[in-house]
Amino acid sequence: MKLLLRKSVLICTIFIFLFLGLLSKIPVQFESKLLDPIGNALRDFELTDLVFSQLREDQRIDTNIVLVNIGHLSRSEIGKQIEILNQYKPKVIGIDAFFRSKKDFSEDIPLIMSLSQVENLVLVSDLEKPTRDFTCFDSLSTSHPQFNQFAANGFADVITDDESFRTIRQFSPQFCFQDSSLLSFPVKLAQIFDSAAVEKLLTRGNERESINWRGNFTKFYSIDYPELLNEDMDYSFIKDKIVIMGFMGERVIGEPSLEDTFFTPMNPQSAGRAYPDMYGVTVHANTVSMILNQDYINNPPAWAAFVIAFIILYLNVAVFIWVGDHYKLYYDLITKVVILVEVALLLGTVIFILNSFNFRLNLSITIIALVFSGDLTELYVGSLRGLSIKGLRKLGLKMDNYKIKED
Repeated sequence: MKLLLRKSVLICTIFIFLFLGLLSKIPVQFESKLLDPIGNALRDFELTDLVFSQLREDQRIDTNIVLVNIGHLSRSEIGKQIEILNQYKPKVIGIDAFFRSKKDFSEDIPLIMSLSQVENLVLVSDLEKPTRDFTCFDSLSTSHPQFNQFAANGFADVITDDESFRTIRQFSPQFCFQDSSLLSFPVKLAQIFDSAAVEKLLTRGNERESINWRGNFTKFYSIDYPELLNEDMDYSFIKDKIVIMGFMGERVIGEPSLEDTFFTPMNPQSAGRAYPDMYGVTVHANTVSMILNQDYINNPPAWAAFVIAFIILYLNVAVFIWVGDHYKLYYDLITKVVILVEVALLLGTVIFILNSFNFRLNLSITIIALVFSGDLTELYVGSLRGLSIKGLRKLGLKMDNYKIKED
């Protein structure tokens, strides 16, 4: 217990945090990553991705959601799809595609007529012209009014961790638009289907929510465009369902493509990814499914990460100072082994808690602090402790009863 109460332990812990804080302010030369293939392969990887791609039990199909591939069909053909779907009275139809301008009348009129018959229709929109602090938007880009007049709108902007990799892990339920708030596309769909579920989502008050992934398009009912245009098929299961239409393959549903596709934690190749794994339509379906099932991933407050890091680092520093005082010859061996074991345990803890309790612990600060703790504690014990004790004693502060060999 006396070991934990030493002022030097607190001073060394603060010293390590200050060092890491200063280190984080040093500009990083991103160009060097071009010469680092390993760094490029891993920079978009998060350990928690393994929970979704490797460790989660196979999820059941969400029967409330039906995905419809529109491929590269013409507007008149999409109109025919909607006409067929509408016969089976879905609860809401959402279209993840823009019809920004007028085309030939013969192409547009079938789509206009079919859209006008949909009871609950949601079309995507884009938020534009952000304010200087990026907290609100002043403009909204939608489909042409001749199509948009029949629909509610939800913004389809997605949150990606990196512009080049386009990995999606989170979404924004709503965003400030002019003097009000605009719901995102999947939230608007969910609201029409189950307004109470969306109320609970908004009550959580999170600007961003982590997506709790159910799976790719096979985890939902899905219909390819050649099948849907075959009027002999019976689609009575669509009644009272959420139908989400969008591009899911040019020739066949689910084929690899770079059009409207994203990397997600469901990607079976966690690092060094070569091909995006999920269409935007399916990303929306996963989000809607999470909202309706209220199966959220919870995150501790931001300050908790610093508190956990400080406590664990403090305990490590106390042990490492004791090792430095009594087993200096074996200091590197002991501290390196301890750090490796601790990092492995922490990583395992993060995975276990997310997989078992849908709770995402952010221990990245803790792990980084631990990696540096051995060498920085050695620096403090060997060079800085004597100086800090001398300085604080001169200020009249009572310090630990260390014999300062530098005297």
